[in-house]
Amino acid sequence: MLAGQVSLAEDFFQQGRDAANRGNYDEALADFNRALRQNPSSAGVYCAIGIVYANKKMYQDAVTNLKKAIELDPDKAIAYYVLGMVYEEMSKPGEAMEAWKKFLSLRPDDKRAETAKEHLKRLGVE
Repeated sequence: MLAGQVSLAEDFFQQGRDAANRGNYDEALADFNRALRQNPSSAGVYCAIGIVYANKKMYQDAVTNLKKAIELDPDKAIAYYVLGMVYEEMSKPGEAMEAWKKFLSLRPDDKRAETAKEHLKRLGVE
């Protein structure tokens, strides 16, 4: 990929993050998709798209994009964290447990680790 494409992809990614932080999820998705056109192998962009879909309660789309992020970067801990939440919302406790466990294996000292442990405890895992 050319340096200009990376820079453009990063610009679109940042615009998407800004839009998502403002709660403008449709604008965020448009920006993230522009970023993907410039850098189609960006796990970070797929993860961000998954998070936006989760916020829109479009859970199957969230899962698809979060799994793509993990496929591209198996150590993308935040993707597992959000996947755990999405699977719980979809009433898929087995999948949620696996996602939470994987997150904790990758980032045991992350600030979100206690939340992940609480979710596992509610799902019956000590």
